[in-house]
Amino acid sequence: MALGTKGAADTFKASRQTESSALVDPLLGSEAKALMLHRDKLRAEINTLLQHNQFGATRQKLLCDKDADVKKSLATNRQAGKRSGAVA
Repeated sequence: MALGTKGAADTFKASRQTESSALVDPLLGSEAKALMLHRDKLRAEINTLLQHNQFGATRQKLLCDKDADVKKSLATNRQAGKRSGAVA
């Protein structure tokens, strides 16, 4: 094994442990492990809610844009009707 390889492997292992609580330190107590798992579940739930909220906001914007388009179209039709002499 090369001299720098062990250090690189330790660094990689440490970064993997900080990235995921699935690689929990075996010396931690079961309560700490349970809290870390609960934290991960909450993060997943928050991400799901944020995605739904983003979808809802996008849907609301589309509905508002559609409503604005309809109002603009109605106003244009009224103006065209007035120009043609039709009674609105």
